Amino acid sequence: MKILIVSPFLPYPLDSGGKTRLYNLLKGLAAAAEIDLLVVHEDPLSEEELERFKKDLPSPKIFTKMIRKSSLRKVGYFLLNWLDLDGLCFLSVKRMIKRIIRKEGVETVQFEFSQAARYLPSGLAIRNFLTIHEIRFKKLAREASLKKGIGKLKILFKFILIQGEELSNFHKFSDLILVSQDDRAFLDAYVNVSKMHVVPNGVDTRLYHPAEEVGGPKKIYFLGWFGNDQNKDALDFLLEDILPRSETGPGLVVIGKDLGEGARLELARRGAEYHGFIPPQETSAFLADCALVVPLRIGGGTRLKILEAMAMGRPVLSTSIGAEGLEVEKEENILLADTAEEFAGQLDRLMKDGNLWQKLSLAGRKLVEEKYSWQKISERQLKIYQ
Repeated sequence: MKILIVSPFLPYPLDSGGKTRLYNLLKGLAAAAEIDLLVVHEDPLSEEELERFKKDLPSPKIFTKMIRKSSLRKVGYFLLNWLDLDGLCFLSVKRMIKRIIRKEGVETVQFEFSQAARYLPSGLAIRNFLTIHEIRFKKLAREASLKKGIGKLKILFKFILIQGEELSNFHKFSDLILVSQDDRAFLDAYVNVSKMHVVPNGVDTRLYHPAEEVGGPKKIYFLGWFGNDQNKDALDFLLEDILPRSETGPGLVVIGKDLGEGARLELARRGAEYHGFIPPQETSAFLADCALVVPLRIGGGTRLKILEAMAMGRPVLSTSIGAEGLEVEKEENILLADTAEEFAGQLDRLMKDGNLWQKLSLAGRKLVEEKYSWQKISERQLKIYQ
């Protein structure tokens, strides 16, 4: 089987959930199929990162296409999409995709992330998949529930626009891949059920492994990219509402790119550690005495941070939204809490109860070994193609 993957970024380095998912799926799929990868990018690619990626994954044949970064172009596409005339946009990319399909004998084409949907050529005679990592209008509906007044109205207006764009794109593909059953259930009212498939995220259980705890004070860590509003809101929720209610006041480690200077200074004032990025091969040892906290109130995404924490034998405390779509069991392999009071109470309970810490560590590792290895996830995706 010959498969073409179209991505809006090079899946390397592994510094985001989307890159990590695509990298590992490419690795798994290449064992059973021929893979071509087209990277349609707005910013120049790093030649060094591209060479490292090719060294790590030599099997995919890589094509690249750079498009001009233009706000006017994006607005034009948005308007034409609403008028059902988006076929007039990104013609050079669409022609390139058709040319690759014809010359390489591609049998299936898959577009990663909703922003790649704009590159779907019309009239394709082969199966075409769109992988939806996050339903943006679902995220906006949740965000609106936390706002009041003008702020709420602005988000609701954006919700209406984004909902129209996303649903229009979803209907153009022969098949959709979703990362959780929750997202599939959410789209049941909008999309034909038969075209939706669920391929959850996974974790490299060899790269992320339990490390011996060094015996220092127990800490908590927060992980997320701060270019995303949902992570900014979650960190604010943790700092302003949860930790002031905690009796134990555990040390805090924050990891994630693009945190603003003001937020960094505030973390330093509070005595918290901040790291923009920890290489995956160093993560297990670095976080050996930590528990993961996921105080998400809006958004969706990949939930990779929870799977990686469990693979490392790190206890996890999350909101229900933060753990949405994962086959977790409350009190067995994860702690769940949604209000600031509940979250602080569960945090104190975890910090004080060594047996609970150990129980969650072991059960979380067992869960990812049984259900979330990338090998199992890749096999699941291959069955959908066939």
